Amino acid sequence: MYKTFKTALLGTAAFGILAIAGTTTATAQTGVSSDHNFSTWADLVYMNADAGNNTMGIVAGAAGGSAANIDTDYGAGFDLGAAWRVNSGLSFSGSFRYLEVDATGSAAAVTPTNSLLSVFSGPLAVAGETWIDNHVLDFGVTQDLNVGSAIGVSLFGGLRYGGVEQQLNTIYTDLSTNQNSTSGSEFDGIGPRVMASGTWDLGFPGVSIFGHAGASLLVGTLESTLHESGSAGALSFVNEEENQVVSVLELGFGVDYERAFGHGNVVNLHVGYDFETWNGAVGAQQISTSLTERNNLALHGLKAGVTINLAPK
Repeated sequence: MYKTFKTALLGTAAFGILAIAGTTTATAQTGVSSDHNFSTWADLVYMNADAGNNTMGIVAGAAGGSAANIDTDYGAGFDLGAAWRVNSGLSFSGSFRYLEVDATGSAAAVTPTNSLLSVFSGPLAVAGETWIDNHVLDFGVTQDLNVGSAIGVSLFGGLRYGGVEQQLNTIYTDLSTNQNSTSGSEFDGIGPRVMASGTWDLGFPGVSIFGHAGASLLVGTLESTLHESGSAGALSFVNEEENQVVSVLELGFGVDYERAFGHGNVVNLHVGYDFETWNGAVGAQQISTSLTERNNLALHGLKAGVTINLAPK
């Protein structure tokens, strides 16, 4: 319920910002012309997410203690934005992205990696599921640079609010006894973001390629939990909250097609591939040591959408 409420709250805030601001990379990524005062876009994203906290146990009898992991998977999301250009080179911008990825796995004979080991006499069957939630709210200023008729370059500086939620649920079975383990973490932070992006007109009517590279530094809190329960009730519960600084690195490239419509308006269709790494944004509680293991969130996948650029009236 809290997750759904927070997502709705972020979405409401995003649409409020989009009424007056827009995409942090609209100029370079989607070919927005400096002759247009307002731009808005919507993208669908399909990305793979790996947060590291996906180990269900150690495979019984495996050489070197091989881990039984839940394989990473792809999930769908969206990216929304709009831009208001105040002159030929300067625009104010804001955007909101949401992504959720779910995955499941199972194994026939494993040894748990936490304190549940003490209640079992041998290898167990295990079924697990994991989900990852990533939400990002950006706003700032983009400055276009005049470097030539076929090449466009823009620089962005602004503020990012971002969050990562991750949870791993496992059910261990020993004959007729079931034991549950839930490990999760939540990070929320805010900080500066910078980006450089560019486009190159390929010489074909309306076709260009684009790329961008950026970084942000988010200061916030990381909360990690581990809860274990069984037939006799709760076995253990650990909750730890600490301050955390997370650096985010991003890289992307793609192809854009531009076509005019109406009285001076332009529509852009674009498809690309993005990479992101959130360093230290995921915490996995280790009951045996009472320490939080910090993992990175790695994202990569496709992004495709449309941008509408409206000419001044």
